[in-house]
Amino acid sequence: MKQQQQALEDFTEAITLNQVWGGSNIGAAFYSRGELQNQLGNNQSAISDFKQAAKFYQHIGNSERYRAALDRITLISAQ
Repeated sequence: MKQQQQALEDFTEAITLNQVWGGSNIGAAFYSRGELQNQLGNNQSAISDFKQAAKFYQHIGNSERYRAALDRITLISAQ
């Protein structure tokens, strides 16, 4: 559990740094943090992260990753 908490903190830091510096990995960071949130049973947080990932991927025109994020939202919402 401690490693998972550290991973959440690391993803949050990556998101913050990408927002500050305009990095292109922010979608992946939100997506990965969403996966971890889901594994921890934090479904609402996971959905929020996947929504942010989807928004980013839609903005940059990455339809494959956009659909993947939407699929994760649908799957988690059905749980």
